[in-house]
Amino acid sequence: MKKISVLIAIGMIVAVMGGVVAYKTDVSAFEGRDTAWEMKPPYIITGCSPIDDEPCWYCPAVDAPYAPTFEVLDTDAAKGRYCTMTKTITLKDLVKFHGHDCEGLFHAAGMCKLAMDELFPDGIYDRTDMRAMAGKSPCFCDTVMYLTGGRIRYGTFDMDPRLGHSIIVQRISTGETVMASWRPGVNCVPISKVNPEPYELWSAYPQPTTPVGKHIIWEPKVDTNRLIDLKTKLWGGKYEIGPEELTELAWLQRKHVEEILTHPLEESYQVKRLPDFKWEKPGYDSIIRRNDIMFKNYPQMYSPSAGTEEEWLKEKAVDRHEEMLEE
Repeated sequence: MKKISVLIAIGMIVAVMGGVVAYKTDVSAFEGRDTAWEMKPPYIITGCSPIDDEPCWYCPAVDAPYAPTFEVLDTDAAKGRYCTMTKTITLKDLVKFHGHDCEGLFHAAGMCKLAMDELFPDGIYDRTDMRAMAGKSPCFCDTVMYLTGGRIRYGTFDMDPRLGHSIIVQRISTGETVMASWRPGVNCVPISKVNPEPYELWSAYPQPTTPVGKHIIWEPKVDTNRLIDLKTKLWGGKYEIGPEELTELAWLQRKHVEEILTHPLEESYQVKRLPDFKWEKPGYDSIIRRNDIMFKNYPQMYSPSAGTEEEWLKEKAVDRHEEMLEE
């Protein structure tokens, strides 16, 4: 009973302040309670979404020891406020969106996990507050867009071939920006300007140099040289691969990903901050304002500090979208 009283008191104090606090809570604290006459909790609850992590034919690695999951925060309607609970995204969800469980999808997901952990230390990834960039790989682009909420039409996603197989994610509200890439040893692609051995530089995109010594510390069982040889047959617009080799390529890619997901993601991928990064508006004519997050910071109806719609308008958070479109 004492625990319940404390929770209610905290909720009332924060509500009176008109704030929305984002932090994790143990949902078991609500079990057995009649909440009909209580205020809605003004914080974000995680772990309430069903997690689709049952292995199946199109994503057998979804329950691997270090398969990443993502607690994402969105708005609750076409012109809605922040949701009070997160959704849980798994690799299986990504495969459903992208179409297949390819090596690039898993690499991009691992990089996104490290990048988003760096930008959102509380583990709640706000998909209304990110914009991102990836190279020309459709697997990387699909994965990064799905996880960050970035879209070309809103000017919050862009493709830059110089990135190769690295990604950039920015938290819009703070301007914090990070680049993520793989470590030498999992980068099973032919070495090129945009895909160098990622030591000091991880791609051809402008970036701070990074100290040498970032090689993976585990030994792949998959023949990575053979994997690179097979990919070389397809590199640069060449299609010199036979049916048997194509089957071998897909098999090696899946086995390599399975190996990666048996190790902590930090052992296969890396992230660094880009303190001087400036977001450039993507050069597309069809960019429009994103209207579904316009009112995300409106106080919830339970907030005593905003009893009328007029007061809600006065308390609306600063809207940076016009500024973003002009950048």
